[in-house]
Amino acid sequence: MVEAQGTDRRSAPVELSFPASSRHLPIVGLASTSLGISLGLDVDQLHDLEIAVDELCGQLVEQAPPDARIRIALHRDRGHLVGEGVLLGRMQAFTIGPVSQPILGGLDVDWSSDPSPPSFRLVVPGRQHPRLGPGPIDGSSGDRRLQPFPGP
Repeated sequence: MVEAQGTDRRSAPVELSFPASSRHLPIVGLASTSLGISLGLDVDQLHDLEIAVDELCGQLVEQAPPDARIRIALHRDRGHLVGEGVLLGRMQAFTIGPVSQPILGGLDVDWSSDPSPPSFRLVVPGRQHPRLGPGPIDGSSGDRRLQPFPGP
């Protein structure tokens, strides 16, 4: 279980491993969004997280050989949500395509990729961040946080 308090600690990672196929991308998006909600990300951060995970995993899927698998690990580290993905299988090279680069560049998510091994890392900032300022993960006020659904 991941708890949203004590943001200075690193949480145990939530890991997913799946065949490198686009039909599994919605499951990865749901898992990353669910973890983001449990950490207190606001709606905009959740949206950026989902797009970033989909784009980065999609790039791995597009360039993967047929028998490859992708492993994703998501965890909290010093108030930030960190995601790391790696392609398990033989692959000549990995690059972020020209369509995905501007999409990822427009998000409030820090990301990087590595051609060897084919992998990516993304960080959704939670604490004081140069572009975002204080974030809701650290307990500061965040009027865009998801609220519990009101009862009947």
